[in-house]
Amino acid sequence: APAAAPELAGRRLFLPVKCNLAGGVTGLAYRVVPSADDPEVPILAWEDGAIPLTAEDALSIRHARPSRLDAAAAWLEALLMAGGPLLVEDVEQRAVAAGFSIPTIKRARRELGVQTFHSSLQSPWILRLPGDQAEARVVRGRVQDVPGPASAPPALTVEVS
Repeated sequence: APAAAPELAGRRLFLPVKCNLAGGVTGLAYRVVPSADDPEVPILAWEDGAIPLTAEDALSIRHARPSRLDAAAAWLEALLMAGGPLLVEDVEQRAVAAGFSIPTIKRARRELGVQTFHSSLQSPWILRLPGDQAEARVVRGRVQDVPGPASAPPALTVEVS
């Protein structure tokens, strides 16, 4: 995330939320600063000029930046599109190496509707994007494509060798 500009550090906004009785109400900006008389006593230092934002505008600006979840979802989608079905364990290791936490990746999986499969209690879990028609199997801990006719129904078979 980009660092805040130094001149904006500590700046607070006092913005209108809803004002249907008086039109044209603008916001104000202030900082909490030490008092000139006693530096341990905080005071409000109001900035000159009006702030032409509503609280809703300010919040939409804040949410316009991609969240960590958005970044994780984009990363996961790109990974699964490029690599096809992958072992959950491999995806989680790559996610941690890319700087994402496991809980964030799990939320991204839910947001994307990523499908999780395994064929038996002893086989590892595999992830794939919804609508991914590729079949796969696990051979020596790696997911491999299984060739099949184009008309075959989508399936994911896991064989642990």
